[in-house]
Amino acid sequence: MIRLASKEFIPVSGDDWYQRRRNDSEGEFFRKVADQGPRKGKGGATRQGIYCFTASGKLLAYKNAQDAGVMLETIKQGLKRFKALPEDERKPGAVEIGDQGK
Repeated sequence: MIRLASKEFIPVSGDDWYQRRRNDSEGEFFRKVADQGPRKGKGGATRQGIYCFTASGKLLAYKNAQDAGVMLETIKQGLKRFKALPEDERKPGAVEIGDQGK
């Protein structure tokens, strides 16, 4: 699983409690991705989980489980959905990341 995650994805780790409360572009991006999944964080609730998403913020797969097998299947599902996207959405440089701001 680690090899798949490191070869096919850019792994990122973040603290849900902190990310969902951020009032900057990074917090907005996190909420944009998380709100596409089942945990919308209503009333400040958690959005923790494993998210596979594109650089533009399109959610490809989500699961919140501690079982390694479930996580592997989630990562495989995200990769399959990524490969099904049009090439212009997958190629390097397809998304230009602007200034992060404050």
